[in-house]
Amino acid sequence: MSCLSGCFGYLSIMAEKNLALFVLSSPYYKQHTLKGHTMLKSIFFGISLLIIPSLLQAKPFTVTGDSTVTDHKTGLVWQQSAGTTRYTWESAISYCESLTLGSKSDWRLPNIKELGSIVDPSGRYQAIDSTAFPSTSYSYYWSSTTSVNNTSNAWNVHFYYGYMGSYRKTSSDSVRCVRGG
Repeated sequence: MSCLSGCFGYLSIMAEKNLALFVLSSPYYKQHTLKGHTMLKSIFFGISLLIIPSLLQAKPFTVTGDSTVTDHKTGLVWQQSAGTTRYTWESAISYCESLTLGSKSDWRLPNIKELGSIVDPSGRYQAIDSTAFPSTSYSYYWSSTTSVNNTSNAWNVHFYYGYMGSYRKTSSDSVRCVRGG
C-alpha cells in the first residue's frame, strides 16, 4: 500500500441499485447531512465527500431516431418535441389521439403521475432533461387528469420550475403526448 492510500485512507466507490457507497479505510470519520445528502468527513485527514445518489444513476431516457424518447423507468414512450402550439384540454386530448409518430398511432395525453415522472427535480430553472427533451417550452403542459375538487379543471406540470397545478380546461397550455403503460 502506498503512502497516499495508507496516509489518507483508501477510498472506494461502489454504485449499486442507484445508491452510492463511499468507504474510507480510516476509522476516523463523521457522518453529516447537508441539504438532504449524506456527507462523510474524515476527522483525521480532513477529507469531505458528498454523496449524491442521483449523480451516479444511469440516465433513464433513450432518444430514438424517430422523434420519440423511451423512459426506461416507466416503460413509457414520449413525444420528444412538443412544439409551440398551445391547446385547450379537450383539444390536447384530440391532438394526442390523432398523432402518428414513430410509425405508431396509439398516442394519448399522459395522466398527472406519468407527466410528473419526467420532471427532473435536480434541474435548476429547467425541470426536465434537456438532452432527451431539447425544445421544451417552459410553460404548463396538460395531463389527462381532471381535478377532483373542480371538474372544470385539469392537472398540469410546469417544466421550468417543476410545479404541478390544476387549471381551467379552457386555458391554453402545451402538450407532450405519450404511449405505452
